[in-house]
Amino acid sequence: MESISKSMKKATVGLVLYGTKYLDKSLPTLLNQDYPEIEYIFLDQEEGIWSAFDYIKKHHPQIKVQRGKNLWHSGGHNTIINQMTGDYYFCVSNDMLYEKDFVSKMIKALDANPEFTFATPKIMRWDYANNKKTNEIDSFGLAKTSYHHFYDLGNGQKDQGQYDKTKEVWGTSGACSVFTKKALESIRHKDEYFDSMMHYKNDVDLSFRLRNQGHKALLVHDTTVYHDRQAAKHNKKSLSIKESSFLGEKILLYKNLPQQNLQTLIYQFLKTSYLLATNPKLLKQLKKFKQLKSQITSKQKA
Repeated sequence: MESISKSMKKATVGLVLYGTKYLDKSLPTLLNQDYPEIEYIFLDQEEGIWSAFDYIKKHHPQIKVQRGKNLWHSGGHNTIINQMTGDYYFCVSNDMLYEKDFVSKMIKALDANPEFTFATPKIMRWDYANNKKTNEIDSFGLAKTSYHHFYDLGNGQKDQGQYDKTKEVWGTSGACSVFTKKALESIRHKDEYFDSMMHYKNDVDLSFRLRNQGHKALLVHDTTVYHDRQAAKHNKKSLSIKESSFLGEKILLYKNLPQQNLQTLIYQFLKTSYLLATNPKLLKQLKKFKQLKSQITSKQKA
C-alpha cells in the first residue's frame, strides 16, 4: 500500500440503484475495499418504492444514498458525477462482485500509465443463479470494427490469457469503468457527461467523445469483477432494450461520425433493414431519432 499512501488521490464510487435483487451479495464486496480514500454516492431511482434506499439505510447507514426520479443509467450517473469530489470516478453496477483491491489497483494502474485517462478491469461473467464466479469473459472493454460495429471485447470467450498483452482498448463498458475527473470534464456538455438521450450505447458514445478529445482507454489485467449481465446474449432481450439499443446507435453515429465511410453506410443500411423487418415496432424509434435530430446536432456542434 506504499504507492497508494504517497498519492492518496480520492475515488468517487457512483452506483445507480433500482431494486434490491443483488445488494446482499454485491454491496459487501464493493464496500469492503482496501483503498482508504473513497467517497461512495448511491442513487435510488425506483420512484415511489425506494426499496434500495431503505435497504441501505438499514444495513449500511454510513453510506450516502439519495432518492431521485428514474433518469436511467445516463441521467443517474450524471447526477452523481455532478456531486463528486474525487479525482477518479468509478462508474459501477450493483449486479457485480468486486475484489477487495479493485479500487486501489485501478487507481495504481492509471497513475502508472498517465497517457491513459479511463480504464476497465477484466469483467467476467457472474453466474448469479448458482452464485459462482466463472472464467467466461463478459467484457474486456469496448471494441469496434472498421464498419463501426461495436462490441464487448472477448464477450462469451473463456479467459485463457489471449488478451494479456492487450493494453489499450477502444473504450470501456458502462457496467464498470473508471475515469479521471479531468477526462470527464473535457467532454462535459452543460451538466451532462453521459448523453441523457441515450439509455443503451451511452458507454459507446462516451468512449467515442473521449477518444475524439485524445483520451485513451486502459485494460487493467490484474483486477477482476464479476457481472451478471442483464442483456446477455443467452437471455432474450426485451423490446425496451432493443428499442433503446437501436435508438442509441443511431444517435451516437450521427453525433460522432457525421462522415461515414462506405463500409459503415452499407453495414448500417443492412442492419437497419433487418432489424425493422424482424421488429417492425422499432420504426417508432426511427421516427423518434428524426424528431431528436435538432438536439443531436446541437450536441454535435458543442
